Amino acid sequence: MITTNVDISLQLRREGVRPSVTRVAVVKYLMEHHNHPTVDELYAHLVEQYPGLSRTTVYNTVHTLVDSRVLTTIEGSPEGMRVDLACNPHAHFVCDVCGAVADIAMELPEPPDQLSVTRTQLVFRGVCCNCKSIDKEKIN
Repeated sequence: MITTNVDISLQLRREGVRPSVTRVAVVKYLMEHHNHPTVDELYAHLVEQYPGLSRTTVYNTVHTLVDSRVLTTIEGSPEGMRVDLACNPHAHFVCDVCGAVADIAMELPEPPDQLSVTRTQLVFRGVCCNCKSIDKEKIN
């Protein structure tokens, strides 16, 4: 797994993205934390390390990385759009009660050759195990 800033910079260049301090910091955070943050949560974490960082810079960085297919978005969370690395194709589960997002490892189907698919998103929605157990406790 790539974890150094130099390795991340090289990977971004391979993806056609000019590395910047903020771009590297965003990718590094997402590699180290698999919490599917909102952009505001990402900003809150990064501003601790980079006090001069603006919320607008983080939003613009995320949009650049999504447009370059380095990141993917996860829609449908009650808190708003969440982000994830687009390294391995996988699905997501979003809890309708608490908004938790989890990865679901699975192979996604290949689209027919005649289609030119640029992005794929498969999101399962429902109630997570934690919220289910809380609901059962209320019943008993």
